[in-house]
Amino acid sequence: MIRVEDVAGKAGAERTRWTSVLEADSGRMLRLDYRCTGATRPQRYEWEHELDGTPYQSHLVRQAVEVRITPKGEGSEVSLTTVNALRGTAKIAGFSMKRGQRELLDEALEGLAGNFSSAADTDGEGAG
Repeated sequence: MIRVEDVAGKAGAERTRWTSVLEADSGRMLRLDYRCTGATRPQRYEWEHELDGTPYQSHLVRQAVEVRITPKGEGSEVSLTTVNALRGTAKIAGFSMKRGQRELLDEALEGLAGNFSSAADTDGEGAG
């Protein structure tokens, strides 16, 4: 991701909207609009890719993400769930999308774990 822009609404609140600007492997910039569809602070946050009127609409019926944080012992357990409902002939590529999403989620969770491990190393406190 290059940047997030056009944030409308209160951070962490339901109905907040934003645009993520990404760079494709080809160097082309991609703009993806999102909106929060549900939030229960600090346990849950859900957002959905706004597909109407975009090139993604012809391939996706729905694309959404949910983050849940559950207290566990002295730390927390973080879970990420994605929903990717494909449209038409895009359904044929469902297995590759599933693999790609799993890799993205694993990378995100590893990044979170690394950030909290780094914080624990610098301040002497653990976060799980």
